[in-house]
Amino acid sequence: MNISKNKKEITARYPSEYIYIMVGLTGIGFFCLLICSLIAPPEQKEEIISLILGISVLLLILSIGFKRYKIILSRDEIIEVPILGKKKQIKFEEIESVKIRRSKAISIFGKKKKIYIDPAVTEYKQIFSVLSDKGFIQSV
Repeated sequence: MNISKNKKEITARYPSEYIYIMVGLTGIGFFCLLICSLIAPPEQKEEIISLILGISVLLLILSIGFKRYKIILSRDEIIEVPILGKKKQIKFEEIESVKIRRSKAISIFGKKKKIYIDPAVTEYKQIFSVLSDKGFIQSV
């Protein structure tokens, strides 16, 4: 649990297993690239290598993104550092609406900004209860 005592903030991230799986798949992809470059027929070598290289690079980018992603909930704002893109922050007084999706993900809409909180993050229940306590999520 990542709760800072002096700042009273909650930091939520994807579980470390997600990162390990992505790094493992990236390693497998590069290993397959090596094997295919050695044993593939010459006429198919270029297509196979470019396909596996593309998949491996995509998995590498995603593993870096999963490591980078975090939600920080402080006393007066919510900050999202997404997998790809710029950091977004919404102050509680700027929140226009909060919706719970069918997947139990939380979508927070602010002025020209939207923060998406995946239910797979580590501190999801605490974030949900803080938003409920502040009156943004009504009990069902």
